[in-house]
Amino acid sequence: MSAHSIAEVYAALTRVPVHPRIHPTEAARIVVENILPPFEVVPIAKRDYVTVLKNMRDEGFSGAKIYDALSLRCASNCEPEWIYTFNLADFRQLASPALQHRICAP
Repeated sequence: MSAHSIAEVYAALTRVPVHPRIHPTEAARIVVENILPPFEVVPIAKRDYVTVLKNMRDEGFSGAKIYDALSLRCASNCEPEWIYTFNLADFRQLASPALQHRICAP
């Protein structure tokens, strides 16, 4: 799991449109106790951000796709067995050929 994804999961949990809303305390507990334990967290370095920014610029991609691109950059650094996402279309659009076959929905 990319280190950046920890923040993305927390953000998603705290803004999901359910009633009652998921409180930040509960969202943090879910992340720490339920999501993180089975995963290795892969850090992302400054050089990775720079590479992703250049790739986004060169391909003309904008907006939130950068978060998916950052996750894929982490994946390229550690060669995971699978890359799980609910955003299959964007991940497949952004992924290198070497990662294409690893992308799947949970």
